[in-house]
Amino acid sequence: KLKNYRGEMCMKIYIVNGTPLSGKTTFCNMVIKIVGEDKGRNFSTIDKIKEIARDFGWDGEKTPKARKFLSDLKDAFTDWNDLPVRDVKSRLASFEEDLSRTNNEEGAVVFIMVREPDEIRRLCKELGAQSLLVRRRSSELAEASNHADKNVLNLKYDLVINNEGSLEDLAYTALEFVEKEELFFPHWKTIKIDKNGRIYYT
Repeated sequence: KLKNYRGEMCMKIYIVNGTPLSGKTTFCNMVIKIVGEDKGRNFSTIDKIKEIARDFGWDGEKTPKARKFLSDLKDAFTDWNDLPVRDVKSRLASFEEDLSRTNNEEGAVVFIMVREPDEIRRLCKELGAQSLLVRRRSSELAEASNHADKNVLNLKYDLVINNEGSLEDLAYTALEFVEKEELFFPHWKTIKIDKNGRIYYT
């Protein structure tokens, strides 16, 4: 089991990367669905930047131009006051406090989406986390619009998830991940996965 940033043995933290449309968010949300939404979270170092961008007219679009804008804005705040990292650390601490109050830390999981290799290395070290790459070859063929997307593969990751099949295949990959990483979920015999990758318990 990994330690959190206070050195306590509890939940596991993964710093996640992947090219746009690789399925990384879908995979992480599937894992959280399996372990239970009270025991999992999915954060991103771009979340706070998106909030700020919306205040100045960004409408949520994910065009190459918009991705470059968000990447540039994140760089500016990182250089100015380290806001993206401070934000995810604050949200992580709040989640840990919630788990601690309910004595629910064992088997819990947090995914933190990060694009920049240097920032991934930093957070892995500071949070006692593992790096995780979600790969889909078709998504890696698209031309990157910013330096963060261009450098996704410029790092040796601790774990790699290959997403080359259907949503159902990815859901079973998420289930295997939960088993291998010894995360929590209610009961093997009650979990079901349908053809569309929907995960539920009977």
